[in-house]
Amino acid sequence: MADTLKSFDYESPDLYSFSAAEEGPVCNIDCTQDDVCPSPADQICAGDEINELTVTADSGTRSYNGEALTLSTYTYEGLKEGDTLTVTISGEITDAGSVENTVTNVVVMRNGEDVTKKYYHVYFVSGTLTVDPRQVTLTSASDT
Repeated sequence: MADTLKSFDYESPDLYSFSAAEEGPVCNIDCTQDDVCPSPADQICAGDEINELTVTADSGTRSYNGEALTLSTYTYEGLKEGDTLTVTISGEITDAGSVENTVTNVVVMRNGEDVTKKYYHVYFVSGTLTVDPRQVTLTSASDT
């Protein structure tokens, strides 16, 4: 689309309109003076579906056993039928305590094509990994 860009019309201090070839869509890009405005090819254009996707890393809890607790499972809302997800999650804890289980990357594929940019809002929600202290029972010897 960047190759077929015909004109750049200034509309307001915060909104620019890129007009493509006559049969092409019009894309609006929100940006302020300090932002770097992406090319029209990277934007959602009139006629495109605006999809929202929320990916939530699962939470997990267990008692201390000396091994690292990791959890790479997740839930999601908003994925369109036929699309598939590849999600990267980062979080690890060994000793007693809690850490965030963080979604660090999401890729949405449709028919072998990366369509992540078609999801206008992708929200990452962290879970929590918790290692509880191990129960310790002390028994003292009796002096009888």
